[in-house]
Amino acid sequence: DDSPLLFRPRLDPNQWRWGLAFLMQCTTAAFERNVEELVQLGRYSHESLKELVDRTGIEYDRLERGILHFFSSQADFDNGAAGAEIMRRHGVDRRVLGRDEVLKVEPALATFGHRIFGGTFTPSDESGDAKVFTQKLARLCAERGAQLLYEHDILGLQRAGDGIEAVQIAH
Repeated sequence: DDSPLLFRPRLDPNQWRWGLAFLMQCTTAAFERNVEELVQLGRYSHESLKELVDRTGIEYDRLERGILHFFSSQADFDNGAAGAEIMRRHGVDRRVLGRDEVLKVEPALATFGHRIFGGTFTPSDESGDAKVFTQKLARLCAERGAQLLYEHDILGLQRAGDGIEAVQIAH
């Protein structure tokens, strides 16, 4: 009962419709399409974040030094390298690095270096303190008249053209 995905088949048409839709996403074509959409969403999100930070001046310990993933088993490294290849096919500069290259990117890993099999590095990526960012963004929005509601269940969104006009919440 504590499985991350627990499926108990029932005679429920909605469940079977969902199951068929899920299985239709388990094809190579669907996988490639979904990766492409995720890459586009990631690019849009990254550009939107940069624009927002430029406009607002929010500071949140932002580091624009790329993102490094390192792997402590050969199997994980192989999977990471395969994932990097998929991302490169979709235009993302994700580089596969050997152990020595990982340690050049992040020398602080040297004491752990004997357990590193390799890594991937995306130089265009960045990091920062998400909690600080969201707190400062919330404060800025409230100062500009936004009403922020916490601990509410969202039931739906009301569209208006290309935007959202209202958020439906449980009372």
